[in-house]
Amino acid sequence: QRTPAQLENVARGGYVLQEAAGKADAVIMASGSEVGLAMAAARELSSAGVKVGVVSMPNPDLFLQQDQAYRDSVLPPSVRARVAVEAGVSAGWARLVGDRGKVIGIDRFGASAPAEALYEHYGLTSANVSRAVREALAATEGAPADLAEQVQTLRTTIAKMAPVHAPEMKAIHERWKAALAALVLRAPDAFKGTDLDPNAVLERMQK
Repeated sequence: QRTPAQLENVARGGYVLQEAAGKADAVIMASGSEVGLAMAAARELSSAGVKVGVVSMPNPDLFLQQDQAYRDSVLPPSVRARVAVEAGVSAGWARLVGDRGKVIGIDRFGASAPAEALYEHYGLTSANVSRAVREALAATEGAPADLAEQVQTLRTTIAKMAPVHAPEMKAIHERWKAALAALVLRAPDAFKGTDLDPNAVLERMQK
């Protein structure tokens, strides 16, 4: 049951469906029927003492067009353990989960079976979502907290990888660039007027 405020915020592309019990350790994002998986995983994790917020994200592109204050209220910059669940291609979610997050999606097709069996086959289960949250939490331990430091680390890594020729390396290179874009978009005002201006980043991501 959505509150009037939540229903209103559907028009902003994403909103907090369930607050964490206290300061959030992690956030799970989903849309459509996958929201149920996110809620189930949050309950499992909560029973184990992990405080998880759930975000309904029906339109990631629209959400990224909202003002910084609203985006931060839904996805607090301090919460870097983020997991997105999508019964479809995972492309695009890197902008929201960041460099330490996880995306559970379907990037291969052709399987034919009842929906429940397909969800199990592709890892779209509450148990797998819970596992991804724990992995994201582990990945954030000891990670640099300063945004500028993270950006510089990623830029250095990307520079060392160029030129990239092997197909598998190109895929890794693109993932690093997406992670860099996600970091920049978390604090756009800090990069205006630079070669990482968020407006330019958004234009490149939408091409």
